[in-house]
Amino acid sequence: MVAPFTYNFFGHPEFIFNLSGSVGLNGANKSEDVQFIQFAFKILARRSPFAELNAAIKSIAVGEPCAGREGDKLVTAIRAYQKCRAGLTADGKINLVPANTNGKLYTIYAINMDLVVEEGVDYPRVDRVSGCPALVKQAIRDIFHDTKGD
Repeated sequence: MVAPFTYNFFGHPEFIFNLSGSVGLNGANKSEDVQFIQFAFKILARRSPFAELNAAIKSIAVGEPCAGREGDKLVTAIRAYQKCRAGLTADGKINLVPANTNGKLYTIYAINMDLVVEEGVDYPRVDRVSGCPALVKQAIRDIFHDTKGD
């Protein structure tokens, strides 16, 4: 389940959405986590200047399961994203952030920070962005104890 997490990045706490398990190559690939990543990528592709990333994201469908094998569309998109971001290892896998990050940059942190600055996204309320999958929408509403969806 997508869950809130306070990420301590070099002494600066940041709120992020963490994963309940890894997504991508050989990952747990739980539906809610997969859909959160797919949806985040669709949002980020709106303004991405990276052709390889945009092509990879265009090929994925939000809600499509991730088998976690080489050649899987989401694994390809994750690797393309990781190649575009300095400091990330392009391994095709997004791990959840552990309690002690030791200053390491995690892909899920980078995705969250990209959502923070994305135009038209009222981060952290990505559940309010058009097209948000129902599983992700409900998880985020549960985090904020939002029973009305507003």
